[in-house]
Amino acid sequence: MKPVDEKTYSRFHSLWHRYQRMVWLLSISYARGEEAVAYDYSQECALALLTFIDELGADEGSFAEFRWVLRLAHSTLRRCKRSQLIATLPLGDEIQYVATSPDNRAREILEALMSHLDDDDRAFFSLIVDGYKLKELASAYGISESVAKKRYMYIKQKLHIINKKYHYYEP
Repeated sequence: MKPVDEKTYSRFHSLWHRYQRMVWLLSISYARGEEAVAYDYSQECALALLTFIDELGADEGSFAEFRWVLRLAHSTLRRCKRSQLIATLPLGDEIQYVATSPDNRAREILEALMSHLDDDDRAFFSLIVDGYKLKELASAYGISESVAKKRYMYIKQKLHIINKKYHYYEP
């Protein structure tokens, strides 16, 4: 890999910080819940992003940028899964995925409820919780916006049923 100048690394770091959770959730989905494999997959995506960052011409935080990162992540994850070869290099602590601990009661309740969901539903709903719009998720999953909306409503209904069963909170 070619040496990286400070400007490129700074741009990479800001993109990685913005999209690492999305990449992690896609990686865990591709790895079918195996965290060690998902970690390697997410590092492969980070390396691919660092390699191709100069080709990105979108504005910071735009939908075009989101789609570009998403396309790069999907192609990298497909390649990793197909070849089953991971050539990940250590990237340093600053770009590793770090799970955030719940900082309040509502977050704890949400995490407890989501623990009952399967991996795909949990990943989908986590992206919504992280602030991604249904339109963005529809393009990420390759489905129509109406299907994404139905899936969201289905997951909300599941969470409601789970809450009734386990009594995590009183509505």
